[in-house]
Amino acid sequence: MMEKVLFTLQVLVGLLSIIDTSIWILFYKWFNDSLRKLEPPTPGDRVPDKVLIITPARNEEDNIGFMIESLQKQDYKNYTLVIVDDASTDNTPCIVKKYASRDGRIRYLRIEEIPKGWSPKIYAIIRGLEEHDDGSYPVLVFLDADVYLKKESTLRILVSRAYTYNAIVSMNPRFKCKTLRCQLMETILTTLAHALFGFHQKRTTWFYGCCWAVTREIYYKLGGHRAFYNQIVEDRAIAEYARKLRINIQVINGIEYIETTWYSSIRETMEALQRILAPHIAHTSRRKLIGESILLTLHYAQPLITALASVVNPVLIPIALMNYIIQVAVHTKATRLNKHSLISALLTPITGQVLPITLLLSKQLRWRGRKLYCNS
Repeated sequence: MMEKVLFTLQVLVGLLSIIDTSIWILFYKWFNDSLRKLEPPTPGDRVPDKVLIITPARNEEDNIGFMIESLQKQDYKNYTLVIVDDASTDNTPCIVKKYASRDGRIRYLRIEEIPKGWSPKIYAIIRGLEEHDDGSYPVLVFLDADVYLKKESTLRILVSRAYTYNAIVSMNPRFKCKTLRCQLMETILTTLAHALFGFHQKRTTWFYGCCWAVTREIYYKLGGHRAFYNQIVEDRAIAEYARKLRINIQVINGIEYIETTWYSSIRETMEALQRILAPHIAHTSRRKLIGESILLTLHYAQPLITALASVVNPVLIPIALMNYIIQVAVHTKATRLNKHSLISALLTPITGQVLPITLLLSKQLRWRGRKLYCNS
């Protein structure tokens, strides 16, 4: 009787591994399909006479100087850059003021308090617009403080396409990592973003909020950031509303044009994941979240499970190996895209467990030390 049960379990493990391998093959195809749907990095036919750039910043002393210098090297020069300092406790204010004293296009604004119920990032953006938008800028640009424009034509491509097509235009950046831990997490996130929510899908409603441009007409047709004041993932909320209004959204292949720095520690990555997943978690029952977590655990750990079962039945060894090879192959696309170490793809059966853990954790949302009280 026991032998029959063991044999049944071995067959089940083998079948699950084959199914899992098939899913990873689909992920590989969808990843490619998503990348092919990205717009080419070519400028539009029309160029605005000037643009306003808003950059919220909090404790960005390691990044803000590089961001400013990359903007100063752009071949599109007629911009005003407003950096809104969200009560930084590091050297961010001094760095920004130093650049502002040498470059008349740079403005510095500091805010100390965030109104209850507001997203800190959105409030900073709104304050920047209130103080420095005089209504004469045909295109508005929103850049995160850790963004680096790699090529001199990056800004021109963004603003000219937004102006030409009267659209929201974003760039798919390269995610830069300073630590191996960062690479381990970002490899998984890039893979799942393109495979599950890629731009090849008609229902896709998101863009990269770290770097985007929009015409003034479209921005205020959407209600501006004020309409999304309490959203944790404001770029997705904006994209969803834009789709309802049938507003054109373009995402450009910007891997060679722009990069943004991802979080260095696993803790920061989990906090970011909790913010990204907050809308889903808020509207999903605990039972369903547990079910999703179990599926994610099995999906990533299946090669290990099958390998353990092969100790009893060696026939499972090639099945486990194939499952692992395909899983690594899918994630290798992300490592090549972001120029990360292959190790981050090789370890995905283990590092993938961060996702189900994040789904199950229910805690205070945070962003750079600030508690978030926004609606999801």
